[in-house]
Amino acid sequence: TRSGGLIASLLTPNRSMAIGVFGLIMTGAFFVMLSQWFEIPGLNDQIEDLEDQVDRLEEEVNNLEEQNDRFEDLNDQLNSSVAELEEQNEMLNASNALFKDLNDELNTSVTELDFVFQ
Repeated sequence: TRSGGLIASLLTPNRSMAIGVFGLIMTGAFFVMLSQWFEIPGLNDQIEDLEDQVDRLEEEVNNLEEQNDRFEDLNDQLNSSVAELEEQNEMLNASNALFKDLNDELNTSVTELDFVFQ
């Protein structure tokens, strides 16, 4: 049949591909147009509000990270002070033990002197 030959000659692979690509582009354009036409009222305002909230939250996160860094530095300083105080406490305990020994010796000497003078 001649019509089959005419249609086959019109639908060469290059023309078929061109028609398919054109159809896809037109379909995409149609959906873009529909999405803008059926746009939900206030959606862009909601998106902008959410973007503002995200910006504020990012700023808050940055502030909290700075505070966390400061607290970590303070914690390191406190740990260093605690180590120094523990060292001084050990030295004081050793001195206290020495004074107790000296006190015991002095008490013994006083007791001996009392015994001698009685």
